[in-house]
Amino acid sequence: MNTKKELLNKIDKIPLFEASDLYLQGASEPDKNWKGVKEIGSKDVLMPVSRHYKIVDFIDIFKPIIDGIPDLEGELRYRDGRGVLFVYPKGDGFNVSKDERVGLIITNSMDKSMGLSVNFAILLHRNRYYNVVLPKSFSNLRKRHLGNVLDVVSNYQKMLVGCQDAWKIIIKKFDRNVDADEITMLLDKLRIGKSYNKFIMALYKMNKSVKLWNMFMDAVVFISEKNYKNELNRVKRLQKIAEIIYQYASLEAFGE
Repeated sequence: MNTKKELLNKIDKIPLFEASDLYLQGASEPDKNWKGVKEIGSKDVLMPVSRHYKIVDFIDIFKPIIDGIPDLEGELRYRDGRGVLFVYPKGDGFNVSKDERVGLIITNSMDKSMGLSVNFAILLHRNRYYNVVLPKSFSNLRKRHLGNVLDVVSNYQKMLVGCQDAWKIIIKKFDRNVDADEITMLLDKLRIGKSYNKFIMALYKMNKSVKLWNMFMDAVVFISEKNYKNELNRVKRLQKIAEIIYQYASLEAFGE
């Protein structure tokens, strides 16, 4: 995990982008309807966009988020016009438990593979740190690009404590055993892979039981440790797992 200063330094190193004239194959004049998004100083076009498309650089999204939180730690992962920022404010108000802390995951891309998206998340400590994406049902913002980033992020920061309370309920309610039939059903829904399936079934055979909460956390660990060429795909996978678990156990989580 990086300090606030280290994150700001990394953000400063992300390239700036521009939308320049786009020449279709064989054309001597720039296209009237399309422009090409590329890094400033580069000839390589990432993607064509309409002439009305407005670029919002990563520094204009990520830096206000970091500046708006007094004390934090997190991670920045960037590659080829796609970035993911993990932010976890420090302080007792953001702690869910001794090993878990609530925060935000912000994704953005220049090629429209994922517009600006803000999700609540939990930082899980199990020998190392893992990012657990909360289900969209708690709150999710997704827009192709924002006008006023500061206002939106400020609202999310205010909602973090409320999200913290909801997460405590889930941890408490998910602390129950699942039998072999439930495990089989969940494995089919999660579709993480053979290694994860074998691991869970081995746990069940050894202990004669598996906690629903542990299945969720182990799924996060497997996804977190898998290699992805595009970091956005990892975040999408974590979001999908969170949705499945939430849908499966929502009645238990909010029954009281």
